[in-house]
Amino acid sequence: MGQARLDENQSHRSGLSQGKSMALERGIGGAIEQHSGDVLFPMNDGSRLIPCRVTSEALFHLTGGSYRTPTRAFDSVRLHVEIIASAKYDNGLVEEDDCITVRLADFRHGAH
Repeated sequence: MGQARLDENQSHRSGLSQGKSMALERGIGGAIEQHSGDVLFPMNDGSRLIPCRVTSEALFHLTGGSYRTPTRAFDSVRLHVEIIASAKYDNGLVEEDDCITVRLADFRHGAH
């Protein structure tokens, strides 16, 4: 789990420059399940691809564990997860691997 760092392009993000409530927009492409049960999903800042992930623990929390696969769980709560990912992006909380990661702690600390 990487240390969060400030995004070098923070001042150029479309959401801040255009006053949108959600800087990131849903990217083209579907969600991809990792071996860990985490789910990768694309979001965009204008034409720039921003890789995002949600942990299996966060998905379990959001769905109450009522799903057959992590990708189905993600599909059922995608908008909620995307809002959290966008808020983390707004705050420059990018992981060392340049991915925005939505974790269970993001919901426990009232980030939603």
